[in-house]
Amino acid sequence: DIDTEEVPAKKERATVYNQYSNEDRLRYFYFLHEKLMKPCDAAKAANINYETARKWKRTYNNDPEKNIPFKK
Repeated sequence: DIDTEEVPAKKERATVYNQYSNEDRLRYFYFLHEKLMKPCDAAKAANINYETARKWKRTYNNDPEKNIPFKK
């Protein structure tokens, strides 16, 4: 038969989040609107996570005044 062993406990990991500045947001929208890059390429060029950039773009598109969403 097979000897079974207990599975080791998961290691505790500290969750690491990226801290983006307002300059990072401006850089992303610069690549998106001025350079006419696709959202994925603009996020890579601005060194921003694509999913984060996607949320920024959705917020921008839902704003009737089209203001860039800065940090609160």
